Amino acid sequence: MLQHAPRLANAALPAFPSILLAAAGRAWSRTRPGRAAHEGLSRGYLNKPGGSGQRGANGTAAEGHPVAGSSTSRIAQLFVYGDPHGEIVDIWQQATAPSKLRQRGGDAAGASGSEPSMGDHSAKLSCHTRAVARQSERSRPLGFAPVEEVDGDFLSKVSVEDPGHDPQPSGQHEPPWSDIIASLSPLQRSRLSVWEPSLTTSTDAPAPRSADDLYQNLLFLRTLDPVPDLSSIVRYHREHREYHSTVSYNLLVALAIRHANFGLARTLLHEMAYARIPEDIMTRQLRARYRVRVGLWDQAWAHEVEWAEAEGIAMPLHVWLEYFDTEKRGAIREKLHGHKGDSGDGEGPKSASAETQRSVQLERRLRTLMRTLPSVTANEKNSIPLRAVHRIVRALIQTNARQHAISLTKFIFGHLPEKLVPAQADACLKIVHLHLMSDPNGKRGTQAHFEMQKILYELMDACPEIRPSSTTLFLLLRPLRRARACGDSAAIAVRTFVKRWGASVLDDKVRRRLASLAIKQGKLSLAASIIRTQTAVVDLRRELAVEEAVKAGALRRPRRRRLRLSCAFLIPRKSVEGRRWLSLRKRLGRMRRKKISSTSLEAQ
Repeated sequence: MLQHAPRLANAALPAFPSILLAAAGRAWSRTRPGRAAHEGLSRGYLNKPGGSGQRGANGTAAEGHPVAGSSTSRIAQLFVYGDPHGEIVDIWQQATAPSKLRQRGGDAAGASGSEPSMGDHSAKLSCHTRAVARQSERSRPLGFAPVEEVDGDFLSKVSVEDPGHDPQPSGQHEPPWSDIIASLSPLQRSRLSVWEPSLTTSTDAPAPRSADDLYQNLLFLRTLDPVPDLSSIVRYHREHREYHSTVSYNLLVALAIRHANFGLARTLLHEMAYARIPEDIMTRQLRARYRVRVGLWDQAWAHEVEWAEAEGIAMPLHVWLEYFDTEKRGAIREKLHGHKGDSGDGEGPKSASAETQRSVQLERRLRTLMRTLPSVTANEKNSIPLRAVHRIVRALIQTNARQHAISLTKFIFGHLPEKLVPAQADACLKIVHLHLMSDPNGKRGTQAHFEMQKILYELMDACPEIRPSSTTLFLLLRPLRRARACGDSAAIAVRTFVKRWGASVLDDKVRRRLASLAIKQGKLSLAASIIRTQTAVVDLRRELAVEEAVKAGALRRPRRRRLRLSCAFLIPRKSVEGRRWLSLRKRLGRMRRKKISSTSLEAQ
């Protein structure tokens, strides 16, 4: 566009087109905002003699050589009125003069023996022809630009080879439209409208061209930072119904279930069935997950069993694993069998009967699942999915079948490869933590601590690649809260873990639990030393955070896309841990004052 600016600047144009042309020459060549003309006006042509439609040394086009116009832009869709009588003036005549009109003039001139110029052809147009042309231009619907014919000879190599979408304009080189509009007369201002794009758009994904494009755009919206809200993503999906597919619906249903928006998940499943989009195994898996989360376990299981019998094959493994899950706590409203006046606080009838009913219900579900085994493919037989083992072990522990859970875990760990990738090692460690989250066989205190330590060492012998973490030690110290010599036993366990696996097994939670157990036993000096160590660690972290902030400010890091929103980002635990340490310090102060007062009383 810039190559036309010097030629157009000298043209005899009204005042406003000159101002607009200068702004376009500076900024509009690099931006592409969408602006529409007032009343749907389209492009016109300079029909005045001596206008910019005439080229050459004397203002006319070269004879026998049509002038090649450059590629047009959206600035060509902005029009103003050059005079109060309503004649349309195009400020980009060089870019918008169609070659067909010149070709038609050339053919007529060839028949008569001469080739008229563009100005002669415009002069021959009658007033009626121009009026009809203006009426047809105004009859176009608002918001739609006229169809342009693109000449492939003038396209760049990148435009031909790049199959992607156009980049989003930055908008930082926008011309001062408010100043330009303020300089117009009331008549010109009434006939011109400038559309400013919204700065609060919910999605930045372009319009898809196929079903795969729509799915990729949905994945792109998931990885934006900040992530758009779920309603905006669903709205973008509904705007392109012609490209809906099974994978796109599966992605949205999984997002809705993850956000605990079960009403939206149900609506999406109904829309998928109404549109007659075929379902796959992932859709069956998501439907089962939705029904289990909202408390419709029996209905979901009956539906899947009926479906499997109709197909004549067993239930897929991934669908079968969904039924080891339980209801989403807090996402659905539970019906209480008692009233507030029954026990005074409203929790008496629920605490005893609800837990018993839940245990019986889980046992019944487990027996139902074990009677109907799934179909396992050859790849699933060769590589045992640890996710399936985790769910089965959790269900066995919830139904008090701890010995079966330990035997199954040992069997699975014995058939794992000798070398595990970090993801597999972490999955195995999570299975080990399931065995440490509850007291074994109702034991408490030191006896439960040593029983859990024995289970831990047996499982680690079955899979030597497992390396305990700070969470493992934190769970191992939990039964000592009911022990008499809790501080000494906890200190021995911590020293053993640090000596064998290093200081990485120590974190804030382990130090806090060790200090709490020391205070309970009366080891105030040990608790005070642990608190001083924690204070030094917190101060060092603050210094490192300030240093990293200074370095990050001096050296700007490139912006990265977050692949998944971390739960630690949604629910930070730093403030909770800080309050617990503050409560522990207050507790230590009370114990010290109590000890001093008791010592003074004994001295008296």
